[in-house]
Amino acid sequence: MAVQPPQRLALLGGGFSTDDDGLLDDWVLARARVPRPKVCFVPTASGDAPAYVEQFRTAFRSVCPHYDSEPGRRPSYRAAVAAGRLPAGWAVEDGAGVLFTQGVPTEAVTRVPGAEVYRVEPDGSGGVREQGLRCRVLTPSAPVRAPSSDRHRVWM
Repeated sequence: MAVQPPQRLALLGGGFSTDDDGLLDDWVLARARVPRPKVCFVPTASGDAPAYVEQFRTAFRSVCPHYDSEPGRRPSYRAAVAAGRLPAGWAVEDGAGVLFTQGVPTEAVTRVPGAEVYRVEPDGSGGVREQGLRCRVLTPSAPVRAPSSDRHRVWM
C-alpha cells in the first residue's frame, strides 16, 4: 500500500461561521482520507501564548487571513514581511482556501469569484513580491454534506 504524503489545510476567511452555502466546508471535508476526520478549530489566534504562536509559525511560516477585508491588514503584513519581522508566507482573502501537501500548495479554491491566495516574499530591495495563485471557483453540486442541522457538528 502506498503511503500518502501528509497534507495541511489552511482555511481562512470563510466557512461554517460566515457562509450559508457550505462550499468551503464541503471542499475541506472532501479532502479528508477518512469518513469522519479529526478537525481542530481555533477560534482566535490573537490571544494565544507566545510559544504556541511560534509553533504555528514553525509549521506554516507566516499566514495572513482576511487579506482583503480588514483595513490595514494587507499593508501591515506586507510591511512586516519586507522588514523581516515575519518570514515570507501566505495571504488568504476571504472566501478562499489552500491545501498544502508536504509544505507545497497543491490546490487553491474560492467560493467568491476573484478571491485569491498570495505568496508574499521580500523582494531584496525593502519591499515585497506578491504572487497570486490561481484559485478554482467552487460551485454548488449534488448534495454531499450532512443535513443542515448536522452540517456544523465536528466529530472527534
